[in-house]
Amino acid sequence: MAYSSSLAASTASKKIRLFRNGDENFFGKTLVLNPRQIRSYDRLLETVTAHVGFGQAVRSIRTPRHGTTIQSLDDLEDHQDYVAVGIGRFKNIGYTIQQYFCTI
Repeated sequence: MAYSSSLAASTASKKIRLFRNGDENFFGKTLVLNPRQIRSYDRLLETVTAHVGFGQAVRSIRTPRHGTTIQSLDDLEDHQDYVAVGIGRFKNIGYTIQQYFCTI
């Protein structure tokens, strides 16, 4: 049985880089999201909490430039940067620019 391209695209793994909210000394952690293991947004938050070492539960995931809240797994894009936010407000400290200067 042949799979449709839309089914294959929805079950593909996504590789993202996560930053800690407001942490200028944390240069991001790469995380591969396998849809067989992470099927819900709540499970994603639990996984991010465990892998990023935030010290508190991650309450939301946001884009690094404007702080747009990611509300579902479908909103995440492959090979993009995101910010893990716990309790408190999103702090825009130039996450992707910071990473660029540290790799030069």
